Amino acid sequence: MAGFRRAEAAFAAGDFSRAADLLGKHVESRPSDSKARMKLGLALFEAGRVKDGMKESEQAFSMLGGGNPASLLFALMLAESGDLKRARGIVAKVKEADPENPFAAGIESLLLLKSGEVMEAMGILESRGVFESPLFRAHLLAQIEDCISKAEKGKDWESGYLKTVL
Repeated sequence: MAGFRRAEAAFAAGDFSRAADLLGKHVESRPSDSKARMKLGLALFEAGRVKDGMKESEQAFSMLGGGNPASLLFALMLAESGDLKRARGIVAKVKEADPENPFAAGIESLLLLKSGEVMEAMGILESRGVFESPLFRAHLLAQIEDCISKAEKGKDWESGYLKTVL
C-alpha cells in the first residue's frame, strides 16, 4: 500500500511518468483495483502515453460499470482524444443512474461545447446552477472563447451568434 501512496504523491506533484510506473506495479499485484487502474490510465494519458492510458481507463471503466460516477473521468479522456460520441454515452449512463449528479451535468455541458452546441450547454448549466462555481465559470468562459475563435474562422455559427449577444 505504501507504493500506492507514493504513486498518489507523484500524481499530485504532476510527475505522471513516475506515478504511472508506481501505479503499474500496484495494478500488477492488485488487478481488480479499479481506482488504481483508473488513476494509472490518467497518469499514462497525462504522461503522453495516450493509447496506453485509454486502454487502462477502459478496463477500469468496464470494471466499474456504466453508471458509476468515476467513469466520468474516462468520458473526459475520451472527449480529449476526440471520441465525443462515446463520452456522451458514458455521461448518459451516469445521468441515468443518478439524474442529479452535478458532475455529469457539467461534463455533459462541456461535451456540448466541444461539439459546438453552445446554446444547449448554456441551458443545462443555467438549469443546474452550475454558474455559481467560480472555477467552473472560468473554465466555461475559456471554452466559450474557443468557440468564438472558431466562429471567427467560419467554423461554428452558434458561437458567432454568441459573440453578438455577449
